[in-house]
Amino acid sequence: MKSQHKVVLSQANFRRLLLARTISNFGNGMAPTALAFSIFALPDGDATSLSLVLTAQAIPLVIMLPLGGVLADRIGRARMIAIMDTILSIVVFAEAYLFWNQNAFDGNPPIILLVILSAISGVLNALWYPAYPGLPADLLDDEYLQTANSYISFGSNASIIFGAAAGGFLVSQVSGAFAIAVDGLTFLIAGLLVWKLRHTSSRATESESVIKELHDGWKVFWSYKWVVVVVACFSLVVMAMRATDGVLGPLVAKDEFDGAITWAQIISMEGIGLLVGAVIATKWRPSRPIVMSMFATYPIGIYMLFLSVPTSLTTLLGIVFFMGIGLELMWIWWSTALQSNIPKESIGRVAAYDAFGSTLFGPIGLALAGPLAESFGPRPVLIGAGSLVILMVTLSFLSKDVRNLRGAGFNA
Repeated sequence: MKSQHKVVLSQANFRRLLLARTISNFGNGMAPTALAFSIFALPDGDATSLSLVLTAQAIPLVIMLPLGGVLADRIGRARMIAIMDTILSIVVFAEAYLFWNQNAFDGNPPIILLVILSAISGVLNALWYPAYPGLPADLLDDEYLQTANSYISFGSNASIIFGAAAGGFLVSQVSGAFAIAVDGLTFLIAGLLVWKLRHTSSRATESESVIKELHDGWKVFWSYKWVVVVVACFSLVVMAMRATDGVLGPLVAKDEFDGAITWAQIISMEGIGLLVGAVIATKWRPSRPIVMSMFATYPIGIYMLFLSVPTSLTTLLGIVFFMGIGLELMWIWWSTALQSNIPKESIGRVAAYDAFGSTLFGPIGLALAGPLAESFGPRPVLIGAGSLVILMVTLSFLSKDVRNLRGAGFNA
């Protein structure tokens, strides 16, 4: 009998998806450093400007996610992903042009233009995200899903490591605009690759109205209490994460370390941790995946607390490494639990409400991070963020549904 690894890698369609995610995440590794430090480099660029641009993306992302789940089921997951990636590449190219051609704006591109482009990208990401969780399930049987998720995560995280390193180098030695343009190119290539998979994803046959499908999707989502509890907790965890990753972390890197290079090192080290987590997940299949998923998220809060006090870069990188391992284990176990326990025809809608709930307060975190950091400094805000994460993760264990879930694809 073939091993799971051989079966998964023997599937041409899976290899295409793996390549698409690997290429796309090279650009995703560059993007945080490129955007943050491109804005900081503007004559009028500051933490509030960065908060404004990132919030403009986060708000439509949250609002449109439920609709994205319905459209993913109607249009087909692979088609939706390919179309959104391709259009998103155009938006990212436009962002790169604004930074590249600053002389046309007297050296200071209007923040309003960046806000508009960021809002469009938020809509596109909202339509993209619900389509993705169900796509591996379209390509492989349930018993191979955790292995497949691990391979995708391994490739994606390896690319994030190299992308983050490349982003830091390009921002410091060439320009943020060039790094952003490379990010746009990766989206275009990924979109073309996934387009080849469009026949693997079936379309929903229901003729119900969008409102009815949204209502039905909510009922399915609400019926899985373990999903509801984790999503409710992560709505505040993600709020703290968005504030830290989007604004507070880059500010600390700029004020206390070596700016873009340091932030790229932090992102790279997180990527290394994610990579190790993906390798661990190919072998470790816990009997209670959701309990272990939540335990694995404690390092997020610990990282924020260490970032809030004077810490050596070596210590910070070590903590980020373990945070990356935890994040990856959580993501793979969570994705496998959803794919194994939710009917395939409902995954898109459940994933949409999962993402909607988890990111619901993300815009608030981004909107407040810049002004609060300018008023009080980033460190006190980071203390509050880290404490909030630890509290919410602990509260999730009060749910017996979280504690007791056992699912297909995991050891008994």
